[in-house]
Amino acid sequence: MATRRSSSGWRRRSTCVSACRRIRRASLKALIKKADTIAAFFEATELAGFSVAEAQKFFGQPRGITRDMLPIQPMPALMAQQLFLDRFHQIEAERAGKAP
Repeated sequence: MATRRSSSGWRRRSTCVSACRRIRRASLKALIKKADTIAAFFEATELAGFSVAEAQKFFGQPRGITRDMLPIQPMPALMAQQLFLDRFHQIEAERAGKAP
C-alpha cells in the first residue's frame, strides 16, 4: 500500500520553522535590550552625571564590561548622527553583498 503525504506533515514543518523564527527574534530582542541597558548605565555614569550607585539602581551593574571597553565620549549631535548614518549604510551595503 502506498503512503500519501498529508498536508498535516507540511503544517508541522511550517509550524516548526515559524517557532524557530520566533525564538531567534526573541533572542535578538533580548540581546538588544541587554546592550541597551549596558549602554544606558555607562551613558548615565560617564555623560549624564549619575553616580555609580544611582546608575546601578536604575540599570543594574553590567557584568564583564568595563568603561575602558566602550568608546564613550561627548560629541556634537550632528557628528553622532553622521557617524550613525555612515555605519548604517556600511552595514546595509554588506548585507546586500555590496561591501564598500
